[in-house]
Amino acid sequence: MVSMKNCGLKPIWRSSFILSFVLVLLFLSSGAIYGIDEPTIEYRVVKKDYLIKIGKRIFEDPSKWREVAKINRIKDPNIIYPDQRLIIPVRLLRGSPMDGTVTFVKGDAMLQRNNSQEWIKLKQGDLIKQGDSLKTGDKSTLEITFEDKSILFMRPNTLLTVNTLEKKGVFAIVNNINLKSGKAISNIKKITGTEPRYEVTTPSAIASVRGTDFRISVDEKWATRAEVLDGHIMVKAT
Repeated sequence: MVSMKNCGLKPIWRSSFILSFVLVLLFLSSGAIYGIDEPTIEYRVVKKDYLIKIGKRIFEDPSKWREVAKINRIKDPNIIYPDQRLIIPVRLLRGSPMDGTVTFVKGDAMLQRNNSQEWIKLKQGDLIKQGDSLKTGDKSTLEITFEDKSILFMRPNTLLTVNTLEKKGVFAIVNNINLKSGKAISNIKKITGTEPRYEVTTPSAIASVRGTDFRISVDEKWATRAEVLDGHIMVKAT
């Protein structure tokens, strides 16, 4: 069961914005003009660069330079030029772990590290890492602030796991939260592009969000409810 305020399963749009970032080497861009329907970055070639070298430096799988060559219609991977711009899918980039920090805690908020069975009490300033599980007690609340300034606030009797917490390239923050029970409120930093980079999964739904203040809750019957305060959210049943 999935219910959304005002919209059923359709996206909610309440604000729009245009924000441009320009970097010397790397900045986010749209791959639409290249016929790519997925998140991309635009890489600016520097002197002595060649495609295979770029793949070894920034790709999760260096052999994916062939895919980038095809996307950018490059016949010879050794022949690219300074200031040439290459469109690269975000999924090919090497990810680096990103931590969250406990910025507010009240009552009994607990942490279970990845691959550990032990629950330990959280205090302000503790780090939250990829794979960690968090839970709050009857009268407990917990606030986590991530590196990109996004905030996750857990209400009482909430249990969740931070499945993915990493960044790719410069701006691509990938954050996947598995909300198992309870209620979580998120304030997500506004970003460019159309792709969601913050995702909440529950036993009954998947919510993808961008530039949004939103609340998601799961009850004892695994019903998922989402309330959007600003921006938009896409929800689909699992």
